[in-house]
Amino acid sequence: RRMVEATLGFRRTLVPQRHELTSKLRLNRIHHLERTDLWRQALGGGNVSDAEIDRTDALTWQLTGQLDYTRAFGQRGKLETGWKGYSRWLDRDYGVTMDPLGNGSFVRSDLSNGLELDETVNAVYAVYSQGTGPWELQGGLRGEYATRDFSLANSGEHFPVDYASLFPSALVSYKLG
Repeated sequence: RRMVEATLGFRRTLVPQRHELTSKLRLNRIHHLERTDLWRQALGGGNVSDAEIDRTDALTWQLTGQLDYTRAFGQRGKLETGWKGYSRWLDRDYGVTMDPLGNGSFVRSDLSNGLELDETVNAVYAVYSQGTGPWELQGGLRGEYATRDFSLANSGEHFPVDYASLFPSALVSYKLG
């Protein structure tokens, strides 16, 4: 297994905890190779009755980005906004070769398969908080748009999906002491 990760970040603090901008960009790459050799022998001993080689070759890339902005208003008001997005690309091949007669003649099996997955999600949000006396009020909205395409190598079939969603939020709290 081989993995590479790189991260780049930026922070701009205009007024600490009152006016800040932060961002982060991260790239991951994982390459996974695995091989399993199987030999099956009849119970009475003797020659190998059959053999199988399973090989997995999987490569995954993921790119993640995030940008957050915070701005205070007055003594107890605060606006938080931001964006987060990620893309992931997965390519996985599973190859099976068999020697059903045990004579060293390996052929590709129908058990072999492969898949690809491409996925992207982007989300934006805004939350406003305001305190008044013992009360804390907060309201927000998050919007998300995602696309996904899953395909099978053996059949060539594609299963694309995309959607958009909104997630509103609200919070009211009261401090007793």
